[in-house]
Amino acid sequence: MLNQDQYELLQSFVTMPDPSYAEMFALQAEIEDLTDQLEVKTAEFESLQNDLKDSESEKDDQAGRINELECALADALAIISGDVIPSDFAETDKEFARLYKIL
Repeated sequence: MLNQDQYELLQSFVTMPDPSYAEMFALQAEIEDLTDQLEVKTAEFESLQNDLKDSESEKDDQAGRINELECALADALAIISGDVIPSDFAETDKEFARLYKIL
Protein backbone atom coordinates (compact mmCIF):
# COMPACT_ATOMS: atom_id res chain seq x y z
CA MET A 1 0.00 0.00 0.00
CA LEU A 2 1.28 3.46 -0.87
CA ASN A 3 1.52 6.27 1.62
CA GLN A 4 0.11 9.68 0.75
CA ASP A 5 3.38 11.12 -0.62
CA GLN A 6 3.96 8.11 -2.83
CA TYR A 7 0.36 8.22 -4.05
CA GLU A 8 0.66 11.91 -4.96
CA LEU A 9 3.93 11.34 -6.78
CA LEU A 10 2.39 8.48 -8.72
CA GLN A 11 -0.62 10.63 -9.61
CA SER A 12 1.64 13.42 -10.88
CA PHE A 13 3.27 10.95 -13.26
CA VAL A 14 -0.05 9.57 -14.44
CA THR A 15 -1.96 12.81 -14.81
CA MET A 16 0.69 15.32 -15.89
CA PRO A 17 3.84 13.75 -17.27
CA ASP A 18 6.78 16.11 -17.09
CA PRO A 19 9.10 16.06 -20.16
CA SER A 20 12.14 16.30 -17.89
CA TYR A 21 11.30 12.86 -16.45
CA ALA A 22 11.45 11.34 -19.94
CA GLU A 23 14.83 12.97 -20.38
CA MET A 24 16.01 11.52 -17.06
CA PHE A 25 14.86 8.03 -18.06
CA ALA A 26 16.61 8.32 -21.41
CA LEU A 27 19.81 9.45 -19.72
CA GLN A 28 19.55 6.61 -17.20
CA ALA A 29 19.12 4.10 -20.04
CA GLU A 30 22.15 5.58 -21.80
CA ILE A 31 24.20 5.35 -18.59
CA GLU A 32 23.23 1.69 -18.17
CA ASP A 33 24.11 0.96 -21.80
CA LEU A 34 27.50 2.66 -21.44
CA THR A 35 28.13 0.81 -18.19
CA ASP A 36 27.42 -2.50 -19.92
CA GLN A 37 29.76 -1.57 -22.77
CA LEU A 38 32.46 -0.63 -20.29
CA GLU A 39 32.14 -3.97 -18.52
CA VAL A 40 32.46 -5.83 -21.84
CA LYS A 41 35.53 -3.80 -22.83
CA THR A 42 37.07 -4.35 -19.40
CA ALA A 43 36.58 -8.11 -19.73
CA GLU A 44 38.09 -8.04 -23.23
CA PHE A 45 41.06 -6.05 -21.97
CA GLU A 46 41.67 -8.49 -19.10
CA SER A 47 41.44 -11.40 -21.54
CA LEU A 48 43.98 -9.75 -23.83
CA GLN A 49 46.29 -9.12 -20.87
CA ASN A 50 46.09 -12.81 -19.96
CA ASP A 51 46.80 -13.78 -23.58
CA LEU A 52 49.81 -11.46 -23.57
CA LYS A 53 51.15 -13.01 -20.37
CA ASP A 54 50.66 -16.49 -21.84
CA SER A 55 52.46 -15.45 -25.03
CA GLU A 56 55.36 -13.99 -23.07
CA SER A 57 55.63 -17.16 -21.02
CA GLU A 58 55.57 -19.27 -24.17
CA LYS A 59 58.21 -17.02 -25.72
CA ASP A 60 60.44 -17.51 -22.68
CA ASP A 61 59.91 -21.27 -22.84
CA GLN A 62 60.79 -21.30 -26.54
CA ALA A 63 63.91 -19.20 -25.91
CA GLY A 64 65.00 -21.67 -23.24
CA ARG A 65 64.36 -24.56 -25.59
CA ILE A 66 66.40 -22.86 -28.33
CA ASN A 67 69.24 -22.31 -25.88
CA GLU A 68 69.10 -25.95 -24.81
CA LEU A 69 69.12 -27.11 -28.45
CA GLU A 70 72.08 -24.85 -29.26
CA CYS A 71 74.04 -26.28 -26.32
CA ALA A 72 73.20 -29.85 -27.30
CA LEU A 73 74.15 -29.18 -30.90
CA ALA A 74 77.42 -27.58 -29.84
CA ASP A 75 78.18 -30.62 -27.66
CA ALA A 76 77.32 -32.98 -30.52
CA LEU A 77 79.48 -31.03 -32.95
CA ALA A 78 82.35 -31.12 -30.47
CA ILE A 79 81.98 -34.90 -30.27
CA ILE A 80 81.81 -35.27 -34.04
CA SER A 81 84.83 -33.05 -34.60
CA GLY A 82 86.86 -35.23 -32.26
CA ASP A 83 87.24 -32.84 -29.36
CA VAL A 84 86.20 -35.64 -27.02
CA ILE A 85 88.81 -38.34 -26.62
CA PRO A 86 87.78 -41.53 -28.46
CA SER A 87 88.06 -43.76 -25.42
CA ASP A 88 85.23 -41.88 -23.74
CA PHE A 89 82.33 -43.67 -25.51
CA ALA A 90 80.02 -43.39 -22.51
CA GLU A 91 80.26 -39.60 -22.69
CA THR A 92 79.72 -39.67 -26.44
CA ASP A 93 76.63 -41.85 -26.13
CA LYS A 94 75.24 -39.66 -23.37
CA GLU A 95 75.67 -36.49 -25.44
CA PHE A 96 74.03 -38.03 -28.50
CA ALA A 97 71.19 -39.39 -26.35
CA ARG A 98 70.74 -35.90 -24.91
CA LEU A 99 70.60 -34.37 -28.40
CA TYR A 100 68.18 -37.05 -29.62
CA LYS A 101 65.92 -36.55 -26.58
CA ILE A 102 65.83 -32.77 -27.09
CA LEU A 103 65.12 -33.03 -30.80
